[in-house]
Amino acid sequence: MASVTERIGQIKQPYGGYLRLSEFEKIQRNDGVTLHLSENISGSLVGLAVDYLTRLYFTGGDRVKVFSISLRGAVAADMLFGFTDAVDVFKNLIVNVRSFYDDESIANVCRLASFDVYYRNPFAAAHSEGYASVKPDTATIQNIRTLAERSISFFKDYGPVRATDFTFEPSGYTETVNTGDGDFLTSNTLWDMKVYRGRLTSKHTLQILMYWVMGKHSGQEIFSDITKIGLYNPRSNTAYILDTGKILEEVIKTVEDEIICY
Repeated sequence: MASVTERIGQIKQPYGGYLRLSEFEKIQRNDGVTLHLSENISGSLVGLAVDYLTRLYFTGGDRVKVFSISLRGAVAADMLFGFTDAVDVFKNLIVNVRSFYDDESIANVCRLASFDVYYRNPFAAAHSEGYASVKPDTATIQNIRTLAERSISFFKDYGPVRATDFTFEPSGYTETVNTGDGDFLTSNTLWDMKVYRGRLTSKHTLQILMYWVMGKHSGQEIFSDITKIGLYNPRSNTAYILDTGKILEEVIKTVEDEIICY
């Protein structure tokens, strides 16, 4: 059994990938803001912080929902790693996320996100320095704020957002792929947000393709009118959108039969 991202790591795709980025319509946005070149926390943690700040906006500040994985991570940190006050630390941090634009609130979002690894990847968590080492500097906080503002602006323009942090029960998962959650659903598009420095790759296009296929199989009504898939990268402020009707049937069948294994 594997998560969506773990399964993608097991797959050798054909040259160019099952779904090429060039097949997507590219949308370039420009807010006139230049990001700082250096950040003093990991790119993955910056990405999680941007994701969570964006979800906070579109869930009306529902911190319990947005930080549910972080809470599971805090519980795992206690049970698996002897971090006995992890849940108390989590509770103290979450109540001190007060504003989308307050520096300390953004720093606390980063610290909350640092708990995710204990749940998502316990092996990597064994080498984690923990939340206390997460001290984003001014440039990093400013970048996170800019990236979150770009993301909120984008999903306002291409929304409305109908769902965030969605899963694929009851029938979207299999014995081969048993976990994985999507980022944003708008009126007719399933979106994955990638806070990524480089060019998006075939791994990213396969991920959004798998989410769409899993949504189709899930049995949930919310996926029934999804006709497009999209990737959005706030670092480059670029979106990629593809009409699902343009995806080859043999590609869909390969994903269903050989990758997700229905």
